[in-house]
Amino acid sequence: MNKILAIVAAVCCIGSVYGYPSGAPTGQCVAMTPQSPHPAAQTGTSPYQITTNASAGYLPGQTYSVTISKTSSSNTDFKGFLCQVRQVGQTTAALGTFAVKDASKAQTIICTSSGGAVTHRNRNTVSQQTFDWTAPSTPLGVGTQVEALCTVVQSRDVLWVQLRSPQFQELAIPMVATTAPPTTLVSTTKAPTAKASTTKAPTAKASTTKAPTAKASTTKAPTAKASTTKAPTAKASTTKAPTAKASTTKAPTAKASTTKVPTAKALTTKAPTTKAPTTKAP
Repeated sequence: MNKILAIVAAVCCIGSVYGYPSGAPTGQCVAMTPQSPHPAAQTGTSPYQITTNASAGYLPGQTYSVTISKTSSSNTDFKGFLCQVRQVGQTTAALGTFAVKDASKAQTIICTSSGGAVTHRNRNTVSQQTFDWTAPSTPLGVGTQVEALCTVVQSRDVLWVQLRSPQFQELAIPMVATTAPPTTLVSTTKAPTAKASTTKAPTAKASTTKAPTAKASTTKAPTAKASTTKAPTAKASTTKAPTAKASTTKAPTAKASTTKVPTAKALTTKAPTTKAPTTKAP
């Protein structure tokens, strides 16, 4: 019976030392070690190194890479890991968020916030792992020093706890230029547009001068008017034509001569048959 208990205890210890084959739990975010009891962390020179591409500094909200790799003098792969980024001197709070490049080998977990840490997904050996890390969007303060920390498990009883990357600091956010780049200004002088002329185009306007119409002439055409001057009529001449007027001088009549002629009275002055006038003109 005692032998059985001893075997069970040994197996549990071996499992604890080896770590978690499917990744570190969130309960290990602070210590960054396998569940207790676990072997003591190695104190000698690590065959692994932690590097970033933010050695010149980082800007809030920007993304950088964090890499676990073997040193140039090592040929030993590793099987497990747990990484965070912390402010230098802080022992609990993880900064920023991680994103994995190969989901078959790594996964993110919640440490301080979702994606605050990254760990292995299985116990397969690897020689290198690279992850994306995005800095907090809220500035910590220009010059604030941060670093990446990783616990690396080589085997069941060999591990290095909280290996550190070179420190890097927060940079000042570039000021937005107050002078805007040259833009195409809209001319304040409006381009001439097709404006309706204020002078109206001549329209076919009815002439105010009426076209001459066939108007009855005010001058009456001459009509056959009876002449006021009466045509001369056969008027009896006021000058009476000389008529055979009996001469006031009576022609001598056959008056009985005082001197009686015998029988046949000889006419003293009578012409034969026709009396010869004594004084009448012819």
